[in-house]
Amino acid sequence: MHGVFTMGDLFTIKDMVKLFGSATCNAKTRAGGLCKNAPMANGRCRMHGGKSLCGIASPRFKHGRYSKYLVARLAGRYLEEHREDA
Repeated sequence: MHGVFTMGDLFTIKDMVKLFGSATCNAKTRAGGLCKNAPMANGRCRMHGGKSLCGIASPRFKHGRYSKYLVARLAGRYLEEHREDA
């Protein structure tokens, strides 16, 4: 039977880990075990925050003094100012 391939023929688990980072979500479940679902781009499955919005797109985005992005923004401004001086 040529022309019929299974996923095992095309990709191994090691190949998938190289492509997607981790093979499983590994979030802690309610039962205390680890989640075995495939992760999305941020390393978590769709049920443990893989589809969550981040940054300005998030409705819980913090800005101002209590933002975790404030330090990076200030550092970027500092570097821009000092590059112009040099």
